[in-house]
Parts: sequence; structure tokens; C-alpha cells
Amino acid sequence: MSKSNSTRGGYRPGAGRKVVAPQLRKLTVNICLSKWVLATLDLHVMYSDSTRSKLIERALIAQLGLTPPDASDAPAAPVSQEARDKIAADWGGWEDD
Repeated sequence: MSKSNSTRGGYRPGAGRKVVAPQLRKLTVNICLSKWVLATLDLHVMYSDSTRSKLIERALIAQLGLTPPDASDAPAAPVSQEARDKIAADWGGWEDD
């Protein structure tokens, strides 16, 4: 098999994941829910074009009257090394995306 100048792979302008504002990044969290709440949530997921995360996020936004930040808002303040160390000690690590 010989190598040829192919357009497969490699750098392409505009390709790849787009940059997301720090305040809009998603974090993974573990929560405990009653079995009936989880079953109801899964029924909603099954009969809608959504996910658990999206449904929970929408419900919290509606219930608490939250206003999601715009991507054009000022970026979140950087987290200090001291705060990162505390998070790592308390929660088992700090993950930069």
C-alpha cells in the first residue's frame, strides 16, 4: 500500500470542537434520586427527544427562575491554584477541559 496525498485526516480549517465560554461548560455531577423520580424522568426521556441532563437543567431553570448567561458575557474569573488544590482535596481532582 503506497502513501498518497489524501484529504483524509490532518488539519482542516473550521474542523474540531468549537471553544465554549467557561461559564457555559458542562460539569459531571453525581446525585441521588428516589427510584420513582428516576423512573418518571426516564419515561419523559423515552417519550421526548431529550436527555436526563437536559430535562433536569430545564426543570431547575424553570423552578428557580434562573437566567442562563450569554456566551458574550464576561468570562468567568480564573480559578486560583489554591482553590484548585482545595477542590482536588475535597472532590478527588480538578479537570481542565
